[in-house]
Amino acid sequence: MQAEKRAAAAEVLAGVFPLTDRACRLALRAVMAAARGVEAGGVRVGHWEGVGCTLTAAAGVVGRVEGVAWSVLVPGRQVAFHPRAAGPPGDGAAGAVDGGLARRAAGR
Repeated sequence: MQAEKRAAAAEVLAGVFPLTDRACRLALRAVMAAARGVEAGGVRVGHWEGVGCTLTAAAGVVGRVEGVAWSVLVPGRQVAFHPRAAGPPGDGAAGAVDGGLARRAAGR
């Protein structure tokens, strides 16, 4: 069971979409944790089972977590996944996964 959880987390963090059902469920839980987080400067951060999620307010944007069988839409937010220990993009961490692409914090 732990190996399956680690594999799902690795899949989400790799940013290769569409995600398997198990990985998509994990990503959704991370998104929900972030949605329940305290907003600071248009950003909400949460984590679930080793996967961090940052939701950033962005007018006219619809964030999406793409699964094989189903997807999650997050209107008005950009969705970025990152290892929990790394924190949200922009905090000096090495990088994060955003929309399936690895990206580095601005100015790095």
